[in-house]
Amino acid sequence: MSTHPAPAALRLDGASKRFGATIAVDRTTIAVSLGERLALVGPSGCGKSTLLRLVAGLHTVDAGTIEIGGRVVDDGHRIRLAPEHRHVGLVFQEHALFPHLSVADNVAFGLRRRPDRTRRAAEMLELVGLERYGERFPHELSGGERQRVALARALAPEPSLLLLDEPFASLDPNLRTRLRRDVLEILRTANTAAVLVTHDQSEALATGERVAVMHDGAIVQCDDPTTVFNAPVTRFVAAFMGEADFLTIDELALIAPGEARGGDAAATMMVRPDDLALVPDPASAAVIIDAEFRGSTWCYTVELPTGTHVRSIRSHIAPLCVGDPVAVQLVPGHHPVRIGDAAQSVARA
Repeated sequence: MSTHPAPAALRLDGASKRFGATIAVDRTTIAVSLGERLALVGPSGCGKSTLLRLVAGLHTVDAGTIEIGGRVVDDGHRIRLAPEHRHVGLVFQEHALFPHLSVADNVAFGLRRRPDRTRRAAEMLELVGLERYGERFPHELSGGERQRVALARALAPEPSLLLLDEPFASLDPNLRTRLRRDVLEILRTANTAAVLVTHDQSEALATGERVAVMHDGAIVQCDDPTTVFNAPVTRFVAAFMGEADFLTIDELALIAPGEARGGDAAATMMVRPDDLALVPDPASAAVIIDAEFRGSTWCYTVELPTGTHVRSIRSHIAPLCVGDPVAVQLVPGHHPVRIGDAAQSVARA
C-alpha cells in the first residue's frame, strides 16, 4: 500500500502578485485539503480576491507556485495553465448567468462535450433544490435562486476545487443566512473542496473549517474558527474578527487582579464584550458612557478610571443607564488573551 499522502486540493507556495508598486499578494503559502472548506477573510483591498483570481488563472503569479490536485498550474515562468484547464469551479457575487438560456441550459453550459449533460444538469438542479425550475429563465428567479443556479453550474463539471467570491454579499440578511447554510450542506454532499472569500467576519467563522485572515496581501493567521477568534496572533486579527478591547496589565488588575498577577507589564491583553460583566456600584470610578440596544442584548461602553474604554454585553432585562457607575468584572471562566505587538513578523500559514 502506498505511503504517499494524497495531494492537496490546492497548494500555494510563496505565491506573490504585484500591480505596479502595489503588493497585492505577498509570499503566501497555504494548502487546502480534499473536501475542506477554507474561509478567506479580510478588509477590502487586502488581496483576498486577487488571491482567488490567481488560483482561478485570471491572474498569473509573479513568484511562487500554485498547485491544484497535485499538479502545478502556475509557476510564474514556464507553466501558466489557462482557467478552463484548471478544473476549478467559480461562483461570483453577480451570478453571471446567461439571460437567454434556461436554467437547465445554464447549468449544462460547461458540459457540452459530455454525452450525459442533460442528466448531469438535472442532478445538479436536484442537488440545489431547483429540480422543477429547469425551464425557467434567470429573470424569473429570485436572487437566492439565481445563486443556487450559479452554484449548480459551477459544480456540474465535478471540479476538484470550488472558488466562491463574496457569493452572498448581494442578498438580504435572512436569505443570506439560509442560503449559506444550504450551500455548506451542498458542498458536504458533493465532498468538494472550497475557498470562500468574504469580508464578513461572522460569515467566515460560520462557513470555514479553517479561517485564513488576510492583511496587506499576507495571510496573518490561519486556523480553526474558534482559535482565530479566541486566540488571535496579532492586534489586527483580534480587532478584525470581532469586537475587542485592549488593556495594559495595570488596567487588567482593576478588573481581574488574579489574571494580572505576575504578568508582563508591557503586555497588551484583549477582552471581548462577552468577557466582562457590569455590576452597579455607586463607589466605582468606572462609568457607563454609551448604551447600544441590540434586541436581545445591550452593549455598554464603560470608561475606566485610566480613560480606557471597554465594552460589555448584558441581557436586555434590567438595562443600565448612561452615567451609571459600575464595577467591571471578568465573567467566571473567561480569560483575557495576550496579544503580540502589532508590528511583529507576519505569520504565513
